[in-house]
Parts: sequence; C-alpha cells; structure tokens
Amino acid sequence: MAVNIGPLPLTPGRRYSWELSIDGKTHEDWRVTFSFRAFPPGLQPATAQAPPPP
Repeated sequence: MAVNIGPLPLTPGRRYSWELSIDGKTHEDWRVTFSFRAFPPGLQPATAQAPPPP
C-alpha cells in the first residue's frame, strides 16, 4: 500500500507518529514513530509548489 500526501508543516526537534487503523482497530505493530531534525546551517527546506495549470 502507498499513500501520497503533500508536504506537512513539521516542527524540527519534535517526535511524530503514523498509526494505521482499520475499521477502528489498531495494533502496536501498525505504528511508526519518527523525529524531525532541524535543517543543517545553509540548507533551506524545499518549498511546495503547485503544478502549472493544464
């Protein structure tokens, strides 16, 4: 399974979790936790750009 989402406004230095729920049920193996680190000095985050109109 793959899910495609746009950029998320994550705050550096915080921890986040993704959790899968099916029909209201979840399992400890269906969760992943990650940390978002700050960008190194001199490196800027990519900015989201809308695609050009057709």
